[in-house]
Amino acid sequence: MSCCGNSRRQQAAPAQNAPAAAPAGTVGETSARGPVYYEYIGATSITVRGAATGTIYRFGSFGSRVAVDGRDVPTMDTVPNLRRV
Repeated sequence: MSCCGNSRRQQAAPAQNAPAAAPAGTVGETSARGPVYYEYIGATSITVRGAATGTIYRFGSFGSRVAVDGRDVPTMDTVPNLRRV
């Protein structure tokens, strides 16, 4: 004799094994919300292409500030002489 309860338990199993959502305030969530400003502290100029969006960001001289798409934050964080402001 079959039991429908066992079938229901098997259907629910994938939901129980699904990865948990990232907690609020994680780097990925924060960086995707909007523009993040960076300041160039190098001696000349620099151009950086955001890996996520392909956007080209140009910092013309020392002290230049540019708004960066939040999806490109991981790229910008690895560039020497750039700092978040």
